[in-house]
Amino acid sequence: MRKCRLLVALSAAAACSSVSADEASKPPVVATAQPGPYEARPLPSTTVANVPVLPHGLTSFGAVEHDGILYVLGGYSGVPHAYSAKDQHGELLAYDRSAPAGERWSIASEVPKVQGAALVSHPRGMVRVGGMRAMNATIASKSELVSIDTVQRFDAADGSWTDLPALPQGRSSHDAVVIGDMLYVVGGWTLDHEAKDGSWPKEMFVLDLSKDDATWQRKPTPFARRALAVATAGGKLFVLGGMDAQRQISQEVEVYDPATDAWTKAPDFPGQGFGMAAVGSATTVFASGADGVVHEYDAGKGTWGQASSMALPRFFHRLVASADGTVWALGGIRAKQSGARVRIAEPVAGERAKDAIAVRVPSPMPSKNRQGATILGDGVYFFGGNNSLGQHDFEPQHFTSDAFRFDLARLEWVDIADYPVARQTMSVATYMGDIYAFGGFGHDGEAAKSHPEVFVYSPEDDAWQLAGGALPGPRGRTQFGLAAAEGKWWVFGGLDYDPSRPKGEQFRHEQPILSAPVALTGDLVDSGAALTEPRRAFAGAKYGEQYVVVGGMKEGFTLVDTCEAFDFASASWGPFPCPQAERLSGSLVPVGDDLAIFAGSSKGTDGTLAPDSTVEVYEAATKAWRRSTFELPIAPKHLHAFSWNGAALLMSTHNDEGMLDLVIVRPGVL
Repeated sequence: MRKCRLLVALSAAAACSSVSADEASKPPVVATAQPGPYEARPLPSTTVANVPVLPHGLTSFGAVEHDGILYVLGGYSGVPHAYSAKDQHGELLAYDRSAPAGERWSIASEVPKVQGAALVSHPRGMVRVGGMRAMNATIASKSELVSIDTVQRFDAADGSWTDLPALPQGRSSHDAVVIGDMLYVVGGWTLDHEAKDGSWPKEMFVLDLSKDDATWQRKPTPFARRALAVATAGGKLFVLGGMDAQRQISQEVEVYDPATDAWTKAPDFPGQGFGMAAVGSATTVFASGADGVVHEYDAGKGTWGQASSMALPRFFHRLVASADGTVWALGGIRAKQSGARVRIAEPVAGERAKDAIAVRVPSPMPSKNRQGATILGDGVYFFGGNNSLGQHDFEPQHFTSDAFRFDLARLEWVDIADYPVARQTMSVATYMGDIYAFGGFGHDGEAAKSHPEVFVYSPEDDAWQLAGGALPGPRGRTQFGLAAAEGKWWVFGGLDYDPSRPKGEQFRHEQPILSAPVALTGDLVDSGAALTEPRRAFAGAKYGEQYVVVGGMKEGFTLVDTCEAFDFASASWGPFPCPQAERLSGSLVPVGDDLAIFAGSSKGTDGTLAPDSTVEVYEAATKAWRRSTFELPIAPKHLHAFSWNGAALLMSTHNDEGMLDLVIVRPGVL
């Protein structure tokens, strides 16, 4: 039975009560101290992770670490460029790393709904600056957007806000930074109900936060841009990117020196300059745009370099520096993929950037393992599988046909059209936006056996159909390798199992390599090439113009101790070095320029097979394998592994708690 389309939105947003409609419709100048104490509310979550995971997706928010706590203020979660009060937020979220897992987020305070507010840290307290408020209740109403002039200091002890001098004029789409005791508010525009009538100030505001009677200073800037980013390094103010009044995107970097009260130019930002984020350390500026590349500017040398890349590129996000030297990419929206807001925070600089990201969320799937699975954009698609944790539970009731899509940005499950049959261990790949599932293992009413069908799923139509071709004849395959190259599908090895055949013929290890045009208007046929020896349940991956096979099993349940690479152009095999361990059911995944092998089982010192949590890496530069210091943080049995945005994405539901474990392994981790 089909379920609600959106099955599980793993968000604590429902726990966040919003401010009243009366408060949201206040005039744009709002600067009233809240009475304390404010009772902070916890946000219990079913999501457990070793990184911050936002309770809900946000763009255009304020974020900073203050006194060891990560704070996130306001933001927007509705349709881009269609703003309304309904989808703006006013919560001040606090993330305490010292709290128990699942209880680290709380609502520390609330303010009238606002997006684009800047949040900065100062010894006297955290300060929020400006922002934009939508006066229209919903997107169905005429858009009325106002830049506010609110400036307030937060007291974490009682959760109250105290007024500071309001900005000389409202600002939004701006940014702010503190150097010493001085607060600098830079860029942005001023909206007064009509976005087309917004003004583009060519000045910054400066306030001394150490003085109770301070007043704002106005200082001219050599630019007028919004959706920019600011950071400080070496005692100077860096202004990066943004958009000007003619809607031209800038990559320029201006530098203000408070000591000389003068502006100079730095080399242009080498990335995408709109909706970008930046943060500084003592001598370095880190900055990133929508492409997810994190660049670092050495203020001493005056040069740009690349610090890292995100697995989940985003823009209209924040980069936040922690006291331990970690730089976090927080929130934001995907640009060219799903357009979804990103909940997972990624460490992009510092020692934490060398760690894998591990997240655990509830799974609605009845299957525990052996699903057919693939990745397309930000979605991981799971089809069928086995609902038992046992190794050989192949009665009819253990095979499932349920299918789901897991959104990696939103961390949400969506129920999709069921797989046409109850089946497990299909080989799955994508082509031209569609998903192809080949063969597999399932019960036909009389016995569990391998099957030959190929089904095609259209994500756009949420519908399955039988492909125009299949594996040859009535003989099916399972535990085989699959790749698309040279305009063809290629099927490598695998097992044809049918218990109805005479004893001794039930297990047939297939060596002929099958191929067919990717349109698959006819059955796959013998390509004329073959495996040099039988091989099933092996680790295989397309690597450049080759298909590499590692390990596996052959007749007599014997492990295969050879490794080879198949050249698609010549349809011939060549040698390939083997990792240290002979693996069964391992996963071979390209990570950057290299290959990594994860999970599966290998022989221990006593000669028996056991799950292997070690990871080995084949380095393209040295053409040799090495054992990584990284070990899997989740059980290595029945693990799905994908190459994704230059990283390895590992996923498993092989547990009795009804959870999905996902691990993001970037090249630097290995």
